[in-house]
Amino acid sequence: MSKFEVKLLQGWLMKQKSSTNKSSFASYFSNENRRWFKVTEVVGMEDKEWTLAYYDTQRSLAAKGFIYLRDVTSLHAADDLSITIKSPSRIMTVIVETMSEHSVWLEGLAHLCTSATVTTEGNSKYIFFFFFITLFLL
Repeated sequence: MSKFEVKLLQGWLMKQKSSTNKSSFASYFSNENRRWFKVTEVVGMEDKEWTLAYYDTQRSLAAKGFIYLRDVTSLHAADDLSITIKSPSRIMTVIVETMSEHSVWLEGLAHLCTSATVTTEGNSKYIFFFFFITLFLL
């Protein structure tokens, strides 16, 4: 990929639990799980493709879950530092710790999710605009 480093798209994020996943007593007290996220290239049925996978730890070999980035239909960035990723099979919301992480993840996912519409609210739209302008000026 030109001008974008996929290896930057890895790190600890908070993953919001789905509203239907209330399997344990502890889940009633927390709506989020800290997970290691990483964009990886996998061999698909036709060609290689990108996935966003998440793991219990940075050293885990087996992903707890993933989403194919080619299937993503929309990305929504909010001022609470969350990014909601929608595909026909699932909706995943992740929360980063800083505005700079928010920008890196949003720019990277937008770059890899080529058929997704990207929406932002509040201050997120200015950061997203800044990164796209910077990308074109490089």
